[in-house]
Parts: sequence; structure tokens; C-alpha cells
Amino acid sequence: MNAPTNWSRPLAKMNDVDPSQISSETGSGEILKLCADVFTGPLTNPNAAAGRGALVVADPTFEAILIHAKLNDAEGREGAPHFQR
Repeated sequence: MNAPTNWSRPLAKMNDVDPSQISSETGSGEILKLCADVFTGPLTNPNAAAGRGALVVADPTFEAILIHAKLNDAEGREGAPHFQR
């Protein structure tokens, strides 16, 4: 994550978050990798349940997020599961 910049401080204030929570990247590929790493990367909390589930994405989607999930040994699934009431 990047250090706060001149433009991220007012954006953080406007959204009532800490400037360190604002990330600016050079393209969507970096953001997609970050998202895949957050949801499918290694667990860092020793009290967390072991393993990660599949990464479910919309269809169509950017292939990059599925590639990064696969690099993290996670399954990537296109489409959402069907829910019954």
C-alpha cells in the first residue's frame, strides 16, 4: 500500500477514513492482485480457520484476478451461486 499523498488526505477526510486506507495504483491489475491476495493469500492470523475458500467473481470478469487466485492455490469460480428461499 502506498504512503498517503496530497490528494489522498482530502479524499480520506471526505470518506471519514484514515489516509493509510487509501491506495492508489498505476492500473487495475495491481488492484486486482491486491484483492486476490487479500481473499486467497496465506492466512496471517494463527487463530483463523485453516484454508481459504474459492474466489467467486462475476461473469464476465477480468482474468487477472483469477490468475492471481490460482497463483495463491485457490479455486476461482465465475458466476454466483444460486440461492433458494
